[in-house]
Amino acid sequence: MSQSRIFHRMPLGYGLAPGPRQLDTGDAHLGWENVKTKVVTVVFRAPRASLSSLLPHKCFRIDADEAEDGLSYASIKFTRLENLPWLAGRGYNHCGLYIHDVVCQGKYEQKRGEYLSVLFENLADPIITGREEIGYAKVFATLDEEEKSKGQLEIRVGWGGTVFGVISLDGLEEVSPKQDYARETYAPSEGLLHFKYIPRTGSNGHDAMYPTFSPTPPASSSIIDRVQIASVAKLEFRDYGFQKLPTLQHIASRLSNLPIKEIVEARVVEATGTTDLREQTALQLDTDVDIADFEST
Repeated sequence: MSQSRIFHRMPLGYGLAPGPRQLDTGDAHLGWENVKTKVVTVVFRAPRASLSSLLPHKCFRIDADEAEDGLSYASIKFTRLENLPWLAGRGYNHCGLYIHDVVCQGKYEQKRGEYLSVLFENLADPIITGREEIGYAKVFATLDEEEKSKGQLEIRVGWGGTVFGVISLDGLEEVSPKQDYARETYAPSEGLLHFKYIPRTGSNGHDAMYPTFSPTPPASSSIIDRVQIASVAKLEFRDYGFQKLPTLQHIASRLSNLPIKEIVEARVVEATGTTDLREQTALQLDTDVDIADFEST
């Protein structure tokens, strides 16, 4: 994607809108190599049918034919970002559900990767830019990280004082950054898949609806500083209903009902350097029939 691409966002009339991928001059930010990241990943296996029910369109499918037990891989990932150039050195947290081994069949191409089902973030600015510019399914939540004791880490996902998600890691031990992780896919991933949907104003239907794809960043974009592996990990989500989670109840409900059959691995990776996701692309759907089928459900 061209580095000179210009992004426009509301409100218009005030010049270019600064964000992760541009300054108010339209130039790209410098300094992404100095960003500090901490990624907490819990890989698990769940029934393929349950994970498939979270895929929003028939262009997506889970390709995991090797799994004879009907289980597929997925993960919950919490990320802490610090020293972001587009936030003048500030940072924020995000946490998402990633479904592995997903294939997206577009009209002209096929992509394989992890499908980002939902991404909670604790700052409005990246939510707005991420939804509008690159089609990420972002929503707001509080995301609190606490080291409860040596080797113990807890992440809490909440809204309005109600904690509806807890990620717990125990027995964390540092390992070599070169150590291989446990198996978590049935075939190599090409990147990250999403599905962008913008409803139409004043009538039924959509203004935008298509899959999007973020290619895996080059290894040179990030240097791993530290890796820890947990001996025990736990994922817990609860549905507290409309009164306590009026705008997130539908998401909390589905997450709380996801049957996690096995925790495969839990790790914490600290690194330096990341990218601005400027290489995000849209994938064209095959026919308008697909769109009609989606919006009739």
